[in-house]
Amino acid sequence: MRAIDKYDPLKGAKFSSYAVIWIKQSIGRNIFTFSEDISLDAPVKGAEDLLIRDMIEDDSIPVTEKIEDRVFCQQLRELIDEKLTTEEKDIVYMKYGFKVRQYTAKDIGEKIGMKAGSIPAKVESILR
Repeated sequence: MRAIDKYDPLKGAKFSSYAVIWIKQSIGRNIFTFSEDISLDAPVKGAEDLLIRDMIEDDSIPVTEKIEDRVFCQQLRELIDEKLTTEEKDIVYMKYGFKVRQYTAKDIGEKIGMKAGSIPAKVESILR
């Protein structure tokens, strides 16, 4: 949540890259603070419907990265659903591939009745 509050799209960084730093810091702080044996059947903090065991299926991706990605995406979806209008949600979901495949500006424009050239500015104004 801190990443969402502090993100400034005008500085040129992608939101996902910026947020990863905050998520890693939060996870690291929690691991240090609550370091103890962890059950694989324990829920992932921030994603109670997800167990740590669910995160270990692919050995090529570090467990912490999987947890970060899923928790971040869940928190981001919750924030989007809470703060944005239906049209804004649709645009963000299509642009970044949440819940649906990732669409081009042209595809998004066709679906919502806007010119493709105006989609990047619309996305930027939504993220402010």
